[in-house]
Amino acid sequence: MRIAGYRVEIAATALLALERATSVRPDALIVPLSMPDMSGADLADRIGSGPARTLAVVVLTRDGGGSAQGDGAAAAGAVFCRLPCAPSDLVTMVAKQLAARRPLNP
Repeated sequence: MRIAGYRVEIAATALLALERATSVRPDALIVPLSMPDMSGADLADRIGSGPARTLAVVVLTRDGGGSAQGDGAAAAGAVFCRLPCAPSDLVTMVAKQLAARRPLNP
């Protein structure tokens, strides 16, 4: 993501990501579906997902998002990136999500 020109913040846990998101106010969230302290879907929801959100969410998953957690993430508007994936595919997914969430008339 850095090579593609994005500023990247990394958090070791979902709770740290939630804490950091308050001050950083990210445009995008790339998160694994399964985490020990909170699901990726729950994290996206708490940071700012939902019908009117502007946060682009890409959920990394090994099963394509077929679990109950994945269903929640999909309902929140997240897209799934099945692992392993090429870095260029992840960059493309994030760029498409960001473009879809930017207002046409800023």
